[in-house]
Amino acid sequence: MNLTQLRYFLAAAETLNYTKAAKKLYVSRQALRQALLLLENEFETPLFINQHNKLSLTAAGEYLRTAGAEAVEKFDKAQEGMKRFAGEKKTLAIALSQSLFPFMIPEMDKMVKRFEAKYPAFCLDFRPLSNDEAIKAAADQSCDCSLVIQMPCLRPGLVMKVLTRYDAAISFGEEARHPDYSPVKPADLKGRLCIGMGSLYETMRPFYAACREEGVELQYEIVPSAIDAFYRVAHENAAAFDILTDSVCFGDTGSYGILEGYYWEIGLLCRENSQNRDAEDAFVRFMKEEFQRMEGEGKD
Repeated sequence: MNLTQLRYFLAAAETLNYTKAAKKLYVSRQALRQALLLLENEFETPLFINQHNKLSLTAAGEYLRTAGAEAVEKFDKAQEGMKRFAGEKKTLAIALSQSLFPFMIPEMDKMVKRFEAKYPAFCLDFRPLSNDEAIKAAADQSCDCSLVIQMPCLRPGLVMKVLTRYDAAISFGEEARHPDYSPVKPADLKGRLCIGMGSLYETMRPFYAACREEGVELQYEIVPSAIDAFYRVAHENAAAFDILTDSVCFGDTGSYGILEGYYWEIGLLCRENSQNRDAEDAFVRFMKEEFQRMEGEGKD
């Protein structure tokens, strides 16, 4: 049992609902269920009872909820307390876009530990925000920098240190008639409900400019949760701004259209006059290695 599994269990024990717990953790329901199954297999005892689609805890589950909550609280307090002994350590406060959680959250605890082991002079303080809020946090200096996803654009006083890039696409539900992997223009989306990870102006500024130039006003909503986005594409026939990797979209929907000439950047948004450049550069080097590792594992 590791700390991430324990946090997953506590979320499920609190909500007694796999879907709500998964949304709270920003992971898929399948990932949550797999983590809980591994726990039950490890201890060779069930933790939940599912009767008539209603969850309750077993005696073992009740014990783990109490003991686990105490363990997590003590761990968090110990972690905070150890910061007093950090001496010359620099803390890098990073606004983390919640739209990146599907990529990162399953391994977040491990990634932080790997970074701080590799760069003992620095420690990380992640602050989850919406993508738009994370962009704003870099600009208003409420955080040292921000880990965000966006279409490339210029932001006065800020610099984007790119970790990885993905082609941009549109995911359509099964009822959509758009030819699979064919180009999508702004006019093709007129009159259709469109959803995305952040506002058109902040997160997709180049595409927003193209819509204005062509006189196309989109029916657009911000849906930062990947789980909610997949549901709305599948059940509400929404068109979702998506990520294309090796000709496979991140979402599992009906068909995909290509946004030719547009791509996503995932990177660290920093101030040009940053006083934490050494910590930022170390984090960028580390995260480039992490993304390369995750992308390599995804191809296996």
